[in-house]
Amino acid sequence: CRSPSFSRSSRATPFSYYLPNTQVIACPSSKYLGVHLTSDLSWTTHITSVISDTIHSLGCSRRNLKLATPSVKRLAYTTLIRLKLEYVSSIWSPWQSYLANNLESVQNRALRFIYN
Repeated sequence: CRSPSFSRSSRATPFSYYLPNTQVIACPSSKYLGVHLTSDLSWTTHITSVISDTIHSLGCSRRNLKLATPSVKRLAYTTLIRLKLEYVSSIWSPWQSYLANNLESVQNRALRFIYN
């Protein structure tokens, strides 16, 4: 078992957690329900993972839907790409400008894919 310890403090207090037969090992980050949680409560890891997954899905869509109409491409964007971008976005909404710019660049790539 692994679990991050969450704290805004620069010096986190180490705790030892035990389940009936094993010790829970501390780790810097963990993925739970598709959301990357880090011990420093930063969303950078999650957002970069979302961007990477979205770019991969966009590349797959681009290869497989070259000759499709814009309406089919828009449907693929809505179901495959936008879903990943908006999943739990109310929690991790980026306040750092470079992360917001990276997300916007992925959306711009998707728009160029749909309408070109």
